[in-house]
Amino acid sequence: MRRRSGPVAVVLGALVAWVVASSWPALRAETSSGEAADPLAATARMRAWARSSVAGLGDELDRLRALHRELLGPGPHAIAEITEPTPSAAEAFTGRRADCVGFAFLLVSVARSVGIEARFVLSPVVEEVVERGSLRERRLHLAATFADRVFDLGGEGPLSPGPARPIEDRTAIALYHSNRGVQALTSGDAAGAVEPLWTAVRLDPSLQSTWTNLGVALRRAGDPAGAILAHEMALRIDAADEVACRNLEAAANTPPGLPE
Repeated sequence: MRRRSGPVAVVLGALVAWVVASSWPALRAETSSGEAADPLAATARMRAWARSSVAGLGDELDRLRALHRELLGPGPHAIAEITEPTPSAAEAFTGRRADCVGFAFLLVSVARSVGIEARFVLSPVVEEVVERGSLRERRLHLAATFADRVFDLGGEGPLSPGPARPIEDRTAIALYHSNRGVQALTSGDAAGAVEPLWTAVRLDPSLQSTWTNLGVALRRAGDPAGAILAHEMALRIDAADEVACRNLEAAANTPPGLPE
């Protein structure tokens, strides 16, 4: 099965200087005041389409394959591959465009709407580190899995042992929000990256990459004090991570100035 990838974790930022801005408690109060929309939610049109696509098929794996086949195309519901922005399941269905994360969300969402308990699986990709201007990305691959099979934009294949690992919904949704934050960050909108990245760490505080992403965004948005705390949280998860150490050092040595 051919692997398709989308940016998941920004792991290293350029060493530049910003201003001191909001405190960490203030940031937490501001960004946790509302709940983000569920990117896995299926619309009535999605559920109706899924029911019609699996009509007459009793076996769950056959039903999932039917949904997957229609989404790969050719046909009116075929999904075109994009690199960004990462869509929700509903956005992917309506726009017929998705990266690996959006496609996995769409397939899991429509599968569950017809009683198939598909899940998410996460794995590294060969091109693990990608340069994006002054940032570097560590790339991961998100796909749907069911009955020891993996389904993505590249097709269907066996669930291979080793680096690929099934993950819970909250972790997948955290990665969705992290992706949205990373995409804002790489487009130059550091301030706009903070809220989705904070949502990501709130959903799954065990993901080191999301804390690192948040630290990079805070520093670029003018909050080196908040960035220090985010990178310290990343180092609590893995004290030996060199990237988090470098980002922490950069944030600690950042004097007052203007956000990038």
